[in-house]
Amino acid sequence: MEAKAVRRTTSKHMKKASRAGDVDAYIEAAPREVRAKLQRLRKIIKTTAPEADERIGYGMPYYEYRGRLAHFHLRRLTSRFTHRPSYG
Repeated sequence: MEAKAVRRTTSKHMKKASRAGDVDAYIEAAPREVRAKLQRLRKIIKTTAPEADERIGYGMPYYEYRGRLAHFHLRRLTSRFTHRPSYG
């Protein structure tokens, strides 16, 4: 029962943050338990690809450099990171 409440709350907060269009707001809206993980992912992406543009798309932070480069999102207190390999 408690897990369902956390899931609903997480989903509600993340939708609000996504509408704000701000990655800082997205991370701040995340539950405290996963904020550090999301901040680490963000730092790794920005360090690895400093020229990439940071945006919110499809309700999650994404990074674009010559096309979509990477994105991450929060779901049920876990995060997911996906990148798009460069083929030349």
